[in-house]
Amino acid sequence: MISKTQIALEYVYRRCRGRPVFWVHGSSLEKFSDEFKSIGTAQSAIDGEGAKSLTSVKKWLEGPNSGEWILVVDNADNERDFDSNNSPIAQYIPRGPKGTLIITTRSKQVASRLVCHGESAIQVPQMGAEEARQLFLYRYGALSDPRDEMAVEEILGSLHYLPLAVVGAVAYMTETSTAPSEYLGIFRSEDSARERLLSQQFSDIYREASTGVMESILSTFYITFEQIKKEYCQAADLLRLITFMKDHQNIPEEALQHSGLEGMNDAVTARNAIGKLVNFSLVTKTASSVGDLPVYELHRLVQISAEVYLKRCEGEDVSMWMARAWEVETLRSTLLTATRTIQSRD
Repeated sequence: MISKTQIALEYVYRRCRGRPVFWVHGSSLEKFSDEFKSIGTAQSAIDGEGAKSLTSVKKWLEGPNSGEWILVVDNADNERDFDSNNSPIAQYIPRGPKGTLIITTRSKQVASRLVCHGESAIQVPQMGAEEARQLFLYRYGALSDPRDEMAVEEILGSLHYLPLAVVGAVAYMTETSTAPSEYLGIFRSEDSARERLLSQQFSDIYREASTGVMESILSTFYITFEQIKKEYCQAADLLRLITFMKDHQNIPEEALQHSGLEGMNDAVTARNAIGKLVNFSLVTKTASSVGDLPVYELHRLVQISAEVYLKRCEGEDVSMWMARAWEVETLRSTLLTATRTIQSRD
C-alpha cells in the first residue's frame, strides 16, 4: 500500500543525504503550531523567545543560516488553512530558494494554491484490484480455501479497493478468527449487520494518531463528512441528497441543478458544490451512458458511511432528505429517459 505519506517518507530516505528533516502535520493549526515551533526549539541558531515564534521559525528557514533542509507538511487537507498567503497555516510556509518543501494533501485546491503542479506534483492513483488483493494477503496471510479466494475478490470490490477499508476488514477477520467467506456472509446479510461490521474499531500504525481514538471503516469517512458539513453548506446538502437517492449511479448534473437546493440553480455554485465532493473523492464524475450529459456516482461504501453518519447526527432531518431524494430520483429518471429518446430519434 503506497500512501502519500509513505511516498514522502521514501523521498526523504533517498534524498536527505545528511540534510536536517523537519516533519510537521498540516491537518490543523494546533498540530502545525506545536510541531513547527519545535523546529525553533531544536535549533540553537534561533535564540531566546524567538524559538517559540512561528514567524521566527519561518524566517530562519528562509534565511542564510538554516542550511539545506527538507520540510514535510503532512496531511494538509483543510482548505481554509491554505486558501491564501495569509491563511492560518499557509502564512508560515517558508518561501524562496532555500531548502526542499514537501506537501501531502487530499485536496486538489490546496495543491493548486500551493503551486503543486506539473512535474512537482505526484498524484497517488486509486489502488486497483490486484494491489488491493496483495495488501489483503500481506495483512491476512495465505488463503487455503477456494471459497475464501472468491470471497476476497467480492469483499475488495465492495470496499472500493480503499486501503484503509481493506486494512480494517482484515483486522476484524484476524482478531475474530473470521474467514473471508464468513465475513462476506455477514456483509451481505442485512444493513444493520453490515453497519456494525464496518463500525468495528481497529488500529493502523501508519495513520496519523488521533488522541486515543481508534479507527473504523466508517469513521474514516466521518472526518471528511464533518469538514464538509462545517465549511461547505451547499456541498453538505448535496451529499445528504445523493446519499438517500435510490440509485447512486448515473446521476445527471442537470438533476442536481434542479433539485431545489439553495444555490444549486446557479451554474457556478452548483459546480463548486459538486467539485468539493469530487475533490474529496466522495463523488466520481463518470462517462455518461446517455451522450454528453455530465453524470456522477456515489460509491456504495461512501453511501453507507454517509447514511449511518447522518442518522447518528443530532438535528439531521433524515425523513426530509429521503423525501427530497425521491423527488430528484423522479427528475433523474425523466431526464435520462428524455435524453435516450432524443438519441434514438437521431
